[in-house]
Amino acid sequence: MTQIPLKYVVDDHQKKNAAVLAEAGACRVVNDDNSTSQQLENAIDELLSMCLSKLVVLCMVMYVCPTSCIMR
Repeated sequence: MTQIPLKYVVDDHQKKNAAVLAEAGACRVVNDDNSTSQQLENAIDELLSMCLSKLVVLCMVMYVCPTSCIMR
């Protein structure tokens, strides 16, 4: 997930919420202040790469250890 917190909200709560998610590894934050389309593209590319890596590992596990092995 990519979070783009708005900078004109009361108490800057969107940025604080996004920071909590980012610390947990649940998202990447692209700040609204001076962000460019390239920064947003980079954040999305990074997240897609992470998802693809996890999918590849899952496929390898399923190949090596079929469902019947995992279910035990």
